[in-house]
Amino acid sequence: MKVTITGLGNVGSTLLFGLLDTLPSHTDINIVEKDERKKGVFLDLQHAYISRLSHQLFWNNENEFEEADFIFHTAGGANVTNGDRDSVLAESQSILIDIFQGKSFSNNPYIIVIANPVDIISYILYSLVDLPSERIISTGTLLDSLRLEYLLCCALNCKAEKINAFCIGEHGKTVVPVWSQCEYNGTELMLDDSLRDHYLIETKRAAFDIVADQGCTKYGVAQCAKMIFNALYWGKTLYYPVGRIIQNKTLLEKLRIENDISLSVPCILSKNFIQETQLNISENEWHQLAISAQKIEATIQKLNFAHSTS
Repeated sequence: MKVTITGLGNVGSTLLFGLLDTLPSHTDINIVEKDERKKGVFLDLQHAYISRLSHQLFWNNENEFEEADFIFHTAGGANVTNGDRDSVLAESQSILIDIFQGKSFSNNPYIIVIANPVDIISYILYSLVDLPSERIISTGTLLDSLRLEYLLCCALNCKAEKINAFCIGEHGKTVVPVWSQCEYNGTELMLDDSLRDHYLIETKRAAFDIVADQGCTKYGVAQCAKMIFNALYWGKTLYYPVGRIIQNKTLLEKLRIENDISLSVPCILSKNFIQETQLNISENEWHQLAISAQKIEATIQKLNFAHSTS
């Protein structure tokens, strides 16, 4: 198997190390990285990977890139303390175009998008590459969902297996917690509005707190990418929202959206399989999801990107 990771910054290097014991034997791992100063990181990781004698690492190998079976796109602008994810859009877009424009992929790869703002970057990527929409997946609100579940586990002093909670929509600013489907120990978790508001604020604020302390977020989102890979390659079934290119006309009409967008919705992922599940949410959650979707659509329209169907 061939895997490419674009970017060897905080997330890319964390992800590469995290995949060490996950990738199958005899995997080629290619790093696409324009910054030559990252060769020290690459060498450090080569020393780790030498313990897996069947793997081979490559640096900026075009053939390995275009023959990849999985691509993890981590290269993008770095969020600053108290900075908005959208503030790095121009930089992330420029990096994305530089890496992917004009590329042809022979093995119909899955591309797992991690770079922020992840919903917009996913859609731009979809417009650049000649791949089916189902091959473009982002970590999206999977990370928001894990953050919400963590907060609820702390509040209820319970293990994660007792909590079922998830978020949909845009990753970050307009994320929508689906309280109507939130469960504790198999039964509906009843929370008043003030508690719901509190947990939403804390879910949104998590990234800012992490960046303020360690300068970046990396472990949580790298784990999200690894969870998606483990589902699609190893068949470890995953029931969580992930970012998809939404083309369902009925859903788009309900969200009052005219064109395809990238948005996180609940999905089932398993070996070479991904399918959106039915959205059983409240009217207020539908309203909030529409606001989230319309924000993403407005940003896409400003960029004047459209997917080519030729």
